[in-house]
Amino acid sequence: MAAMQAADPLAIWVMQGWFLVYSPDPTFWDLDTACAFLSGVPHERLLMLDLYSEVHPVWNQTQSFCGAPFVWNMLHNFGGRPGLYGNMEAVAAGPAATARATSSMVGVGLTPEAIEQNPMVYELMVDTVWRRDPIADLDAWTATYLRRRYGQDSAAAQQAWKLIRRSAYQCQNGQSGPSGSIFGARPGLALTSAGCCGPLELFYDAALVDQAWGLLVGAAAQLGKAATFRYDLVEVGSTALSNLAMTVYSRMRTAYEARNLAAFDAAASTFQGMLADMDALLASDRYWLAGTWTNASRAWGASPAEQDLMEYNARRQITLWGVDSSGLSGYAYKSWAGLVKGFYGPRWQAFITGVHNALAKGTSFDEGAFQLQMMTWESAWTRSTDPLPVTPVGDTALLSQKIFAKYH
Repeated sequence: MAAMQAADPLAIWVMQGWFLVYSPDPTFWDLDTACAFLSGVPHERLLMLDLYSEVHPVWNQTQSFCGAPFVWNMLHNFGGRPGLYGNMEAVAAGPAATARATSSMVGVGLTPEAIEQNPMVYELMVDTVWRRDPIADLDAWTATYLRRRYGQDSAAAQQAWKLIRRSAYQCQNGQSGPSGSIFGARPGLALTSAGCCGPLELFYDAALVDQAWGLLVGAAAQLGKAATFRYDLVEVGSTALSNLAMTVYSRMRTAYEARNLAAFDAAASTFQGMLADMDALLASDRYWLAGTWTNASRAWGASPAEQDLMEYNARRQITLWGVDSSGLSGYAYKSWAGLVKGFYGPRWQAFITGVHNALAKGTSFDEGAFQLQMMTWESAWTRSTDPLPVTPVGDTALLSQKIFAKYH
C-alpha cells in the first residue's frame, strides 16, 4: 500500500472478494483469517468487489468483508455463452436489500465476462442504481421495459416475457450461466454439457420458453419493424429451437442403444434440419453473425500475417478456448450464423455418419477415435481464414414464423 500511495496519494486497493469462499482449501479462509488479511490495508484505502452477488454473494459469509467497503455486483455471464438465463428476482431485490442490511456496501456494479445477450437482465440491473427500494412488481417493470424497447404495447409480448421471467429468468440452482445448446456441444453418445461449462439439463420448463417463442412469433406482425424486437425474436427462438433439438438428440441416442438404424437416421435427419434452421434464423439479424467477430479481430493486424494471427485467436476463443485438448474447450462458444453451419454442422455430420456406419455394420461406434478426429479437425478450422457471414440474409419475422410452424 505504501508503494501505491507513493505513486498516487489517493490510491485505492480494489480487490475481488470471491477468493474468500472459492478456494482450493475451503477451510483456510475462516472468518478470523479473512479479517486478519483484510486488516492489512486501511479500510478507507480498500474497496472489495463482491463479484457474483446475484448468485453467490460473499458479503454475507464474511461479516460484510469484516467491515471493509464493498460493491454489490451482478456477474451474470461467463464467456458470452448463449441462451436465456438470469435470476431477475435476485437482481431486482439484491442491491437495495443488501444496502439496508449493511453499512459497508458503497455501490453497485456489473462484472460480466460478456454483455451482448439477455438485455432485459442488464437493463434491470442498471435500473436498480437509481432506486433505494427493491423492485417489487416485476410484471409492471417488465411492461414498462417492453414499451420502451419496442416503442409500443403488445399483450402477446408481455405474456411471452412473463413466461420467460418465470422460467429461464428464474434460475435459482446456482449454476454459472445459461444451460447449454446441444448444437454447440462436441458430439458424443452421452452428452451432459455443451463444452466445459454449459449443462444440457435445463433448470426450467422448456415448454414455457416454447410458448413464449410462439407468442413473439405471433406479435411479429405488430412489432417486427423494431430492431430490438427482431433481436429478441432471434434470441428466444434460438434458445427454444436448441431445447427442441435436445429432445431429438435423445431420440438419436436411444435409437443407437436399441441398434435401430432406421430410427437413428430419422432422428438424425430432423436434427440436421434443426441445425440448418438455427443457422438461417441467426443469419437473418446482424447481431448474430460470426464474421462480425472475425473481421473485427483482423482489423487489429498491421500485416496479412498479423491479420491471420488475430483471426486465429478470435476463432480459437469461441471454440477451443485454449490448446486443442483444453479442459475449457467451449468455454466461450457462441450461437452465431456461420459458426453453427460451418463449425458445429460438420462436427455433427461426422458424428451422424460415424454412428450410421457403425449401426449398418453391426459394430460399436468408436467414440474415442471420433473425439481425436474432431480435435484435429477443430484445430484446423481455427487456422482457416474462410470468410464468415457479415451481412444478414432473410426476414427474421418470416423465418421465425416458418421455423416455428415447421416444428409445431
